Amino acid sequence: MSNHVPLRKSAFLLVALLFALLPTRLAAGESAFAPQATRYGGDDANSGAAPSSLSSESARGTECSGAFVYDFASGSLLAPKGAISSADEIGDAAGRARATVGPGKGGPYGTRVHTEFEGEVKGLGRPDLHTEVSYKGGEIVPRGTEGSVRLDVVQGASRMEPSAIFDLKTGSAKLTPARIAEIRSHLPPGFRNIPIQEVRP
Repeated sequence: MSNHVPLRKSAFLLVALLFALLPTRLAAGESAFAPQATRYGGDDANSGAAPSSLSSESARGTECSGAFVYDFASGSLLAPKGAISSADEIGDAAGRARATVGPGKGGPYGTRVHTEFEGEVKGLGRPDLHTEVSYKGGEIVPRGTEGSVRLDVVQGASRMEPSAIFDLKTGSAKLTPARIAEIRSHLPPGFRNIPIQEVRP
């Protein structure tokens, strides 16, 4: 029996040490048994710094845990470190849409590419990407509402909390400073100084 006493004491000390460390990780909001999350500032999970297309004026705290990066400030799901970024995913979706529709030009062609693009983005299955959202005076309005702006892709925790805008352009169409200003004027208050990026297939 005496040979087992040191072993029992060692096991007890090991369990006590484990429970002493648990509150530290749980207080930090981490799972005690999951891989430790990576925290960094900015939107770009690949570099740890926000790219120009998706950056905000101030760095925001994020947490990366395996499948995605969660941006606490905007409530957005961002690409994990070492994975494809939101801009790349959306750009790839635009490329697939153009490939499906084929070559062409003019308004009807652009409409067909936009329709296919909407389906491609929805097919990504990302809850933070919203397609064909119309805003007017800071509110979401039905598509086609007079005086509204319709946006191809809105990234954010919800449509009323956008963190980035993606505008698909085909042919010679361009996202002009005037159009960007118009879009900003109709976004929800508090979310008007977010990145607005042109997407070209």
